[in-house]
Amino acid sequence: MDVIEFWDQLIVKWNTEGKCDLCFAFEAPLFESASNIVQAKENKECCVMTLLTNVGEREVPSFSPQTGWENSVNKDYTLDIHFVTQGDLSTNNYTEIKGYSKETSRWSTIYKPIKNCLDRLEIQRELCLFTGIKVDIATWDLTLAKEAYLDNNYFGWKLRVNFRITE
Repeated sequence: MDVIEFWDQLIVKWNTEGKCDLCFAFEAPLFESASNIVQAKENKECCVMTLLTNVGEREVPSFSPQTGWENSVNKDYTLDIHFVTQGDLSTNNYTEIKGYSKETSRWSTIYKPIKNCLDRLEIQRELCLFTGIKVDIATWDLTLAKEAYLDNNYFGWKLRVNFRITE
């Protein structure tokens, strides 16, 4: 399976549908250390940058108890997707500095809208449609991205997802 092509197509679909009233920009720097190069390509401050990194693939064969021969192979994929957007360093995460409303905090303007837009079952369904076979998402770990991530001070989420395709 081409995980880069899958995410590229999914982001095009999300933009066509106007998913969550957000715009998305997809890049596959593959390594977190290469993510900073992405921002030099285009000015995408308004969009949720979707950066694919740390891709891994593992084959897990299954064997017939009767013959001992391999009868199927599971392919396990692990990857990180960073859903981040530019933010201002002087903005509250929630209410730590008095005098600013919760509605203008990063939680309300960045974190919550992106989190509410990420649906595990929808992505699993899209993986099934893309591959034409059953795909199981084994783990879905959503954590806040590093504080002021990269030079553009991105804020948002890092999703580590593991899924299995049985062939």
